[in-house]
Amino acid sequence: MKDRRNLKWYPAKDGRPAHYKTDISFRDGGKYRRYRIEAGFALGQAEDFLRRMIVAEREGNLDEFLGRKKKTVNSFGEYARYLLDTPNWKKKRSWQRDEYSLKNLLPKFGDKALDEITEKDWNEYTIDRSKNDKVSDATINRERSLIKSILNRAVREGMIEKNPLRYVERLEEPENRVVALRKMGLLDEKALPLQRKIIECSSPKLCPIVEVALITAMRQGEILELEWTDIDFKKGTITIRKEISKSKKDRIIPIGGRIAKILDSRERKSEHVFADDWTGNDKNRMVQREFQKAVEKAGMIYGLKNGGIVFHDTRHLAGSWMAEHNPIVVVKEIMGHSDINTTLRYVHTSKMSHYRAIEGSENRFSGRQFDDNGNDRPVDGQPAYASQVN
Repeated sequence: MKDRRNLKWYPAKDGRPAHYKTDISFRDGGKYRRYRIEAGFALGQAEDFLRRMIVAEREGNLDEFLGRKKKTVNSFGEYARYLLDTPNWKKKRSWQRDEYSLKNLLPKFGDKALDEITEKDWNEYTIDRSKNDKVSDATINRERSLIKSILNRAVREGMIEKNPLRYVERLEEPENRVVALRKMGLLDEKALPLQRKIIECSSPKLCPIVEVALITAMRQGEILELEWTDIDFKKGTITIRKEISKSKKDRIIPIGGRIAKILDSRERKSEHVFADDWTGNDKNRMVQREFQKAVEKAGMIYGLKNGGIVFHDTRHLAGSWMAEHNPIVVVKEIMGHSDINTTLRYVHTSKMSHYRAIEGSENRFSGRQFDDNGNDRPVDGQPAYASQVN
C-alpha cells in the first residue's frame, strides 16, 4: 500500500492491524495545527473519512466530528487528570505508579499550558528532584516517561502541534542491579546469613512477605495481590494471574513445604492473603517503609541512592540463587520473563567454572568424569581412568 495526499499508510505492528492516518494541517488561532487521526483500514474508507473531516473543519464542527468536546483544557494538570481518569489508562499495569509520578509533576507543571512547557522547565525539575528530593535517576526517568506520554497524546489529539520534550533523553541509570548486588557481596553463599537476618528483623506482618519474596522471586505487587484462590495446596502451586503479572500472562510457581506452611498459617480474613494486614491507599509504600526498618535493624544500608538495597532486590537475590542451581529456562518460567536475556543477567560464571566445563568435555573421551563435588567417579560401571588401567 502507498501513501496518498493527506493520508499516511502504517503497516501492521505489535499486534495492531495496518491502517491509514490523516496527515493534514488546519489553521487554528493564527497558526497551523497538524492532525494525525486514524482514518480506516482500507483506502476508500480512509479517503471518505478525510473528505468528511475537511468538510467538518470548514463548517467549524471538527471537534464534534472527531467525537470530542471542544478543547477547553488550559493546563497540563487538567489534561493529565483527564487522561489518567480514562478507562483505558486505568487498565495499564503502571496506572498506580503513574498516579504517584503525576503527583510529583503537578507542582512544577500543573498550572502550565501544554504548549508552554519547555526543556528548560524539565531540566530545572530534574535538578530539583535529584538534589532536593534525593530521588533516584530511575524515578526521574519514570516521571519523564509519563510526561512525554501525556504530551504525545496531546499531539495526537490536536491539542498541541509538537511535543516540547520530544528531545529530552533518559538519565543514565546505575549499572545492572544484579551486578551491583554481586559487587556488594549479597549474591554468594556467604550472604545467606544476611538475608536470614533481614527476615529475623522484619515485623510480624512483614516477615512472611519477605520470606515468600526471597524464596519464590515474586514481585511485591504480586504478593500483595495474591488471593486464596490462586493457591493450590494439593498441587503445591501458586498461580500469578495475568491481571497482576508484568508480562500479562498467567504463570505457575511451585511451592515447597516451607512456603505452604507460611501461607496456610495465615488467617483467612478476606480474599487476599496478605493485603489486609496493611491499611491505607498505598500498601506498596507501607511495605517499603517496613522493609527499610528491617534492613537498617539488620545493620545494612537501605536505598539505591545510599548504595543499599530495596525490597525489589529480594527478587534479584532469589533469581540469582535459582540461576546458580537450576537450568536457566526453568528460572525464566518461574520468574515470568518474556525474554531469556533478562534471565541471563542472573547467571554468574567464574574462571574455575569455565575450566571445569572444558575439562568435563575433554574427559568424555578419556573415560574420566566427575561427580557434583568435582571428585572422580566411575563411568558405565568402570573405575575412573579405566582406559588408562586397561
